[in-house]
Amino acid sequence: MKKLRGIGTAGLTLVELIISMAILAVIGTAIGGAMYVSSRSYTRGASEINVQEEAQVASNLICDWIIDATSVNPDGSGSYLSGSYDYLEIIHPEGDMLVKVLVQMGTGADSDKLIYTATDASDPTNVLGTGILASNVEGCSFFTTFGDDRNVKISMDFNVNDRTYRAVTDSSSRSHDFISTGGTSTVLAPSIRFGLVSNVGGTHVTLEPG
Repeated sequence: MKKLRGIGTAGLTLVELIISMAILAVIGTAIGGAMYVSSRSYTRGASEINVQEEAQVASNLICDWIIDATSVNPDGSGSYLSGSYDYLEIIHPEGDMLVKVLVQMGTGADSDKLIYTATDASDPTNVLGTGILASNVEGCSFFTTFGDDRNVKISMDFNVNDRTYRAVTDSSSRSHDFISTGGTSTVLAPSIRFGLVSNVGGTHVTLEPG
């Protein structure tokens, strides 16, 4: 050993080795902790972004149905009741067919999901489609003043990472039934109408507000 050290080849003593291992352990623990925190933050952020995207997609789809709706019945009676409800029945045209879409919370294993069921409005036994609009849903409500201004407010609560997020969207129908029936609806009178000469056809034209 003395001969080797004499020619410049040095080794580590036991104390130096223990100190080196302790330093490496501290550094490794710090790096591992930082990586864990970073990974967890990324996972939480990704799941929250997914919920936001899901909320946006669900809101957009419901808004599309409401925009084309000829009827929005929160209690299924067709009475255009105003108020807040936990489910919504929307009737809108698709081609030559009137489609009834029921939006509500699922049950059982789907109790945390917002689901929809689409049927033929003239034949409720003819189911056109069902599906999940969004997951991780803690609750939803629909506040409608459709009979007055054709508006429905959609509110959905999402739970992710032990946090609750609320997504709120407003949508209004552009094809209220008084337009398609020439102003004969008892729900809402047309805002503007004017007479037409008989050789043009019809008795009046209804214009939407604005």
